Amino acid sequence: MSCIGPAQPAKSQISASVVDSQPEEFSPSTAVTSSTRLPTVSSILQPRFSDEPLPVVPANSSLRTWRITREGLVQCSDAYSMGAFLDKPKTVKTNTDGQGNGLKYAMSSMQGWRVDMEDAHVVEVSMADREPYKEWSFFAVFDGHAGSLAADDAAQNILQTLIDTEQFEKVTASLKSNNGVLSDECLKLMEEGIKHGFLSLDERIRQKLDTNRSGSTAVCAILTPTHIIIANLGDSRAVLSRSQEPAFGTEDHKPYNDKERQRIEEAGGSVMIQRINGSLAVSRAFGDFEYKNVPGLPAVQQLVSPEPDVYVLKRNHEKDEFMVLACDGVYDVMENDELANFVRGRLNVHTDLKLVCNEFFKRTRTLTIVTAVQGSSHYITQPTGFEGRTRESPLVVIH
Repeated sequence: MSCIGPAQPAKSQISASVVDSQPEEFSPSTAVTSSTRLPTVSSILQPRFSDEPLPVVPANSSLRTWRITREGLVQCSDAYSMGAFLDKPKTVKTNTDGQGNGLKYAMSSMQGWRVDMEDAHVVEVSMADREPYKEWSFFAVFDGHAGSLAADDAAQNILQTLIDTEQFEKVTASLKSNNGVLSDECLKLMEEGIKHGFLSLDERIRQKLDTNRSGSTAVCAILTPTHIIIANLGDSRAVLSRSQEPAFGTEDHKPYNDKERQRIEEAGGSVMIQRINGSLAVSRAFGDFEYKNVPGLPAVQQLVSPEPDVYVLKRNHEKDEFMVLACDGVYDVMENDELANFVRGRLNVHTDLKLVCNEFFKRTRTLTIVTAVQGSSHYITQPTGFEGRTRESPLVVIH
């Protein structure tokens, strides 16, 4: 089984004044004087919104916050909600672990440079305390941006939203009448139900958050006795390691991917410096409703779509080693096979999955400091005063 994660393009050389890690918000200095000239609209918004490097104004981390729009630079009053940075990273890790249904799991997360922890996770070793889902497990990671509200709401409601869909009700009835056997028809119903559930959950989040600008990716895995069903929305990723095979990875939803770019442009948007309208670096997500307001278009045709990709894999109990669910901050540091090799190497030394997660963060923090590895870049920013950053990154390892 081959890895299907897309090759990442080379990083744009934006300016010598930009930290190598692609930043999250474009932030001109607070000390703007008559001699400090902001880039003009015409210098930024080239015809057809080309992917040429963006002129950057020297900045500091005390900041007024600006966003790039079709009308030019627009100052934001809610700099906090857009995602500010701490003077020092918070490296305290949150860990949980457990076992059940023949699985062992561990979760670790670290806030890093963020003012607030914007990510969330769900761990349900048994999807329900009764049949037919008692032997099914559910794991999910949500990578929030511009605030934590979308990620938190999605984490709290996603599992019940899926189970409540019409398709899952049919799956439940089929499982009960067939001694828990998961038929091909059930698998198709699950795929439809997951997509329908994601759209329903996004609409629920819209009704609750309204004008809140937060958003969140999601990667979820349902493990049955016979199958693994993965749903991916955005650029978080699931990686499955099987012995003597390349690691399997879900495909990231990035604006520069051909399919994503086509939808964005058909909805009236553009892809500039690898971001939607020069701002958002992920093309599918919960929330982000300012990108979902094109009149007359259904949700799946908006600039940002809430529709996930669904993968159905048959379990191989002889070859399946482990699975990792993580946000893009993890995969900015390691490719799929590199991550699989790291986890496999740690498991050859010990079987403590919490320790594996913490050792990963220890290693990636070192790499970040030395090489200024990019963290997650949802918005354009220019923080200064550090050479790299440790991104808040939930990491779930299932063994």
